[in-house]
Amino acid sequence: MKNIHYSVQVTTGVLMFFLFLCGFDDTAHIIMSLFIILNIMIIWMVYSVLRHGEPSAYTFSERFYEDKDNKTIPDDDEM
Repeated sequence: MKNIHYSVQVTTGVLMFFLFLCGFDDTAHIIMSLFIILNIMIIWMVYSVLRHGEPSAYTFSERFYEDKDNKTIPDDDEM
């Protein structure tokens, strides 16, 4: 589970730095480099979440969110 937090935090930090640099005109070469690096980092982040993540014990219809015991709202057709 520690790998997930590290990959998400690093990728988010680089993304925030990328968005900060997009406000400046002088840094076009750095922005293009970070754009390429961020695509690789997103693949790394998704892989680490899928590889090391823990699957939910509930289905989507049982719990809408994993952190709360909220039920989904039934459709009108189900009543």
